[in-house]
Amino acid sequence: MLFIRAWGALLGLLWAIASFASPDNTLVGSHSSADIRFEYVLRAPEAADSLNDILALSPSDWQPGDAKGANFGFTQSVVWLRFTLHNESAKGQVRLVEVGYPQLDHVTFFELRKGQLQQEYVTGDSYPFQQRLIDNPSFLYPVALESGESSELYLRVTTRGSLGFPLRQWGQTRFFEADGVAQRLHFYYYGLLSVTILLTAVFYVMLREPAYLFYAVATSGYLLFFACIRGFAFQVLWPDSPVWGNRSILVAMPVLGLFSVLFARSFLQTARQVPRLDICLRVMAGAEFLNLLGAIVAPYDFSVQLSALLALPLWLVLFLTGPIVWRQGSRQGVYYTFAWSLLTCGYVLTMLHKFGIIPNSLIAEYGMQIGSAVESILLTFALAERLYHEREAKIAAQSSLLDEARQRREAQQRLVMQALHDPQTGMPVRAVFEMRLRELSQHALDPEYFVCVVWFSGYKDVVMTLGQNHADTLMRQYIAACNEQLEKLPGTVLVERVETQNWWGASLEPGYWALALDADEVRTHRQAYERFLAWMASPQAILEFQLELGPVVGVCQIHAQQMVPGRDLRNATIALEIARTRNRPLGFYLEAQDYYTEQRLTLMSGLRNALKQNQTQLFYQPKVRAGDGKVVGLEALIRWSTAERGWIRPDEFIPLAERTDLIQELTQWVLRQALGDLAQLHREGYGVNLSVNLSARNLTMRGLEDFVNDLVAHYGLAPSDLTLELTETAVMHEPEAGIQVLSCFRNAGYTVAVDDFGSGYSSLSYLKRMPVSEIKIDKSLVTGITTSESANVILQTTITMCHALGFYVVAEGVETAEEVACLNEMACDLLQGYYIARPAPLAEIRQFLADSAALDDGINHLQAD
Repeated sequence: MLFIRAWGALLGLLWAIASFASPDNTLVGSHSSADIRFEYVLRAPEAADSLNDILALSPSDWQPGDAKGANFGFTQSVVWLRFTLHNESAKGQVRLVEVGYPQLDHVTFFELRKGQLQQEYVTGDSYPFQQRLIDNPSFLYPVALESGESSELYLRVTTRGSLGFPLRQWGQTRFFEADGVAQRLHFYYYGLLSVTILLTAVFYVMLREPAYLFYAVATSGYLLFFACIRGFAFQVLWPDSPVWGNRSILVAMPVLGLFSVLFARSFLQTARQVPRLDICLRVMAGAEFLNLLGAIVAPYDFSVQLSALLALPLWLVLFLTGPIVWRQGSRQGVYYTFAWSLLTCGYVLTMLHKFGIIPNSLIAEYGMQIGSAVESILLTFALAERLYHEREAKIAAQSSLLDEARQRREAQQRLVMQALHDPQTGMPVRAVFEMRLRELSQHALDPEYFVCVVWFSGYKDVVMTLGQNHADTLMRQYIAACNEQLEKLPGTVLVERVETQNWWGASLEPGYWALALDADEVRTHRQAYERFLAWMASPQAILEFQLELGPVVGVCQIHAQQMVPGRDLRNATIALEIARTRNRPLGFYLEAQDYYTEQRLTLMSGLRNALKQNQTQLFYQPKVRAGDGKVVGLEALIRWSTAERGWIRPDEFIPLAERTDLIQELTQWVLRQALGDLAQLHREGYGVNLSVNLSARNLTMRGLEDFVNDLVAHYGLAPSDLTLELTETAVMHEPEAGIQVLSCFRNAGYTVAVDDFGSGYSSLSYLKRMPVSEIKIDKSLVTGITTSESANVILQTTITMCHALGFYVVAEGVETAEEVACLNEMACDLLQGYYIARPAPLAEIRQFLADSAALDDGINHLQAD
């Protein structure tokens, strides 16, 4: 439908122009018009011919002209035309001779009657408009003829542009009627372009899209070009400035070309659709920009011809741009192809006419103007449609954004629900539980609450045996059953109320969950809670299995006004850990049992720095032979003192070091320091043995045996001078690996001892396999042997068993003379404890060894005497 309207507008414009401009060769009355048959002669540009010189030419010098008008193309020649007007009517007439191309620089009319010059009239667009005889863009010369009278006219025409023009004679009435129609049609055309410019400018202001701005400027170029080429701009805008009139048309052509290219690039999006074509368009835009600069400073005739020459490749490229983009599936390419096809046809006809290739005709003269009108209509429709589609696209985009926002909100809600609920059981998570505790602290009238953490000791076994999926199913069923039981118990705090279910507990992590209880209600209904705990510990029929999850509960008692959720959960977890280590199902938090302090967290970094800066030191505790009390060995014990805390007990920092690789660094420091001290004692004549404790993690340290061997060799010691002690539980941690490492040390000549024997739970079968030669009986077996018959029997049996297995026996923790006597009776080999000597620095131990040596010498002298 759009194309039909465009073609209808084109045909209507052609019919309108034809209706007022078709020649009428019948010269009847004052309303007639006709093309003038003329003869012409071309003279060189430098020729300064006068009228007499032209009159002196022979008839053979003159050539017949085209009845449709003069058309000599771009030429610098001087054109002389001659023709005769004859009035054959019965009355006098005034005929208007029209030179119908307003862009001629110099036009001179010579009117002769009977060979005599009657009048000479000079005009052209190089002269002010006010000099014209008739106020009209065309060059008009009136000729008054009586009945039967004739008049011979000579025209001298020069111009720096295209030298082509229609040459007609008109009756006065007929001319002004036709000119009025032409003026209206021209201004309809200008009005169409003006409306187009206004609309696209408004669109640009609204949308800020460059395509609308480029089209508005390009259409303004059309408007200026045709207003200038038809002489209206000279007549209306600058009638006193011919220079402005000439330059304005030179500027209009490159402006038209430059912004047509920019519009094509933006409208068709060639940079994205056809990158190679876009490069060509950018080159053409650059050429038109240079042409625009030349139009301002270059000579007129050169600029005119350059613009005409550049227009041909420019229009060809723009003509091919539409189909190329159309092939890419662009709807804009369809509009652009039709619009520029029509404009190109009009342009080609105009250029052929300007170069003198085709004669004057209505289509040739008005082709480009007609094509531009239709092109303006089509592209305006295209821009309007684009605006419509953009609006629809924006509406769709906004709708899509709303849908996305809704989906995002729903997704966020789902994520929030997932973040606040355990995916395994659906229970609320820690954050929800802590918020509930905060609510209790803000609204309760200072009641007491039990914050409980429950750990299922059998959960890991279920995961490893049945797999995670079955374990999740088990926990969901088990937690659902627990939730139902809790709902029936008085005093249980509701954690979260949801549409499908109420939750009375919260999940902390897999295998751990938490709940809050009113302490007064628990005390009042103690038996009900005891039954609940018994039910939790009983086997549950799940997945055709009778499973015991072994719940362990840690409890923190707190007043509501003093409640701090994070701290209270932490205290309940510590209570749970204490209950678990003591193998109990229930534990209450006591601050005295809480060894997880802030200072404890900084111990490791402090110990690491202390080892690097040699701020730790070794104490030594002697071991004496039972019976004679001779000092035969020393045990190295690490000690650490800080300015802030003073002495730090080994049982505080050594277990922490054993959890990290720091125990390796600590053991190496102890071995290096102790063996150095032992070498010094040997040089001083004290032939004692040295005992050093190893950790379970030391047994996995690569190169431990090489490290010890290198140190012993470095200090000139023998392997038999060193005893390596490991606790019974350390060896049992990884018995196979431990036995292999200890065997290597035993085979190398070192003494291997089991420390704290009797304090662990290992099997005696491992003791039989262990490559040890010394057993150190724990203090717990020594204490009470003088007061308890059963303790005495146990210790005697232990010593006898160790001797029977070939082990050397050392008793630790000897603190009284009675214990010494009793151990001597039991045939214990070595004694160690506070009764013998407390651990002391090397200087004090050296003095102790000296005193012991002196005592031994005195005894030997007495025995000798």
